[in-house]
This record gives sequence, structure tokens and C-alpha cells, in this order.
Amino acid sequence: MRTCRSKNFAVWNVHGLAQKLQDVDFLDEVCKFDFFSLLETWSNENTKINIANYSYFHIHRTKSKRARRSSGGIIFFFKNEYKNFITKLPSKSTDILWVRIDRNLLGLPKDLFVCSAYLSPSTSVTHRNADNHVFDILEEEISKFSSEGFILLGGDLNSRIGNLHDYVDNMINNDNFSDTSPYQISDRQHIDNSPPNKFGRLLTDLCIQADLRILNGRVAGDLQGNFTCHQPNGSSTVDYIISSQSFLQNVLLFRVHPLTTFSDHCMLSVFFHSHSEQHNHKKQKRPKTKPPPKRFLWDDLIQHENSFTPFPNHILLIN
Repeated sequence: MRTCRSKNFAVWNVHGLAQKLQDVDFLDEVCKFDFFSLLETWSNENTKINIANYSYFHIHRTKSKRARRSSGGIIFFFKNEYKNFITKLPSKSTDILWVRIDRNLLGLPKDLFVCSAYLSPSTSVTHRNADNHVFDILEEEISKFSSEGFILLGGDLNSRIGNLHDYVDNMINNDNFSDTSPYQISDRQHIDNSPPNKFGRLLTDLCIQADLRILNGRVAGDLQGNFTCHQPNGSSTVDYIISSQSFLQNVLLFRVHPLTTFSDHCMLSVFFHSHSEQHNHKKQKRPKTKPPPKRFLWDDLIQHENSFTPFPNHILLIN
């Protein structure tokens, strides 16, 4: 018998970090997760960053001389015990932060490449002043890393997708997944019926080209495709978690969390299989992959808010 615990990742546009890292309620929200990214932190080289029992990587934009404060900013946090398994990777954009999570931590056949991204609205001066368009950079870097492992992309992408597809029609119910896969490729549901914007079209084109699938509105926990941003002029879905199609079989749960007073964006989270056995937190030789178990014994259910379906925090694999 081999214990299979889930790991989780959250991403949240916090609309300015300010003193939130000293707020107990804010820390209660984020410290439930193995890995989490905070976006639009407005942080700079002088920002004090500290959360007990967590390490981090961060990037920030160069502050404009005319600006009253910094803009953008991404911080990726991970538990200290995972430090030997996490590597920060370079990106050509200060709005994209890549990390590699070693396969030995997750018990996966390949490494997991996690991309945290904050994309300003398409009309922002940030894009007009950039040497390369951020979607061109994303496409190039995803293409590079997807050849080495699975992709998990999360962030505020300021992309309104509407009813656009992130796949070509003949991919529906294809044979790429085994019978043991929890999810076959299916259509995505959404309650944001606004027409697609420029970034929405670019995002779905990227998903098709890179073989990525949007979790919003497709995975247990958010089967209706909830709004992710709530502002005085209305609600929208602009925040996403997206994964390699081949990684979907590892996904257990995706959530759009309830709105809080900390931001006008909702936090998003994903739970996924972690097949690793007990380890000493040092890099080990990469194991040979094994076929998936024939059945699962679900245990330690997570109770979620707002009548979300309970889902497993870990699974016992029965061979």
C-alpha cells in the first residue's frame, strides 16, 4: 500500500500587499496551501516579505519615475520543507514568474512547471512600452518548458473568454486519457457571458497551440465557471488556472474562493495528486513510473464552503 496525498496551489490578485502579511485573517487564507502566488503586490526591492514556515521567490517591475507607487509584482511562496525541490526559472517578462517543482516531491513522471502571471489590461501602457508582447513570451516559454514536464499556469490574465473554446472540436472525448483518468476533455461552462476581449482570444489561441486546458468551469468545485473579479461596474471572469491536458488526470479539485475584504479578486486554488512516498527532503534518483492504481480509497475529505462538494485531501492507493 502506498499513501497518495494531494498537493495544492493557490493564486490570488491581492491588489496591493501593503500590511496584509501582518494580518492574521489574511495569513489564515493563504497558509492553507503548499504553494501559493500573490499577484499585483505592488512590491519593490525594499518590500519586507516574511511568512513563518514559508520560503519565496519574487519579481517586481521597475517603478516609473512619474508613478506614486510600484505596480505589478508577483511573489511565489512554498513551504520550507520543499526548498530542495523548488527552482526559480528565468523569464523575459517581469509579469511572469516560473518555478520548477521536482517530480520527486510530487511522485509524477515529469517535473511540474508552475507559471504565475499578472497581465495588465490590453490597453495598459505596460504593453505599449514592452519590447515583446507578453503573450508571445508566454507562448515561447510554455513551448520550452512543456517539452520537459507538465505546465500549470495561474493568474490574473485580464482575459474575458466568453464562449470561446480552448481546444479544437475533434479533441472532445478523444482517446488520450486512460479509463482511470478522472476527467475526459469536456466543454467548459461559464456564467460570464460578456463577449471575448483581445486577451481572451489570445489566451484561447495559446491554449490550443500549447495543448493547455482551462480548469475554470470544467473541474469539480467550479463546474459552472464562477466570476473571479467583482468591481463596482460589474463582475467578470478574468483569473484562471490552466494546465497541460496531460496533467488533467492528476487534478482533483478547482475552486474559486469566496470574495473577501482583502481584494476585489477571488483566490483560485487547485488540488492535485501527489504520489510521493515518505522522503527526507533531499533530491533522490528519479523513480521509474508505475501504472495508475486500479481503484482508490478516498479518505480525509475536505469540507469546503458555500456548498462546494467535499473532496479528498488524500487518497490511499489500493493495488
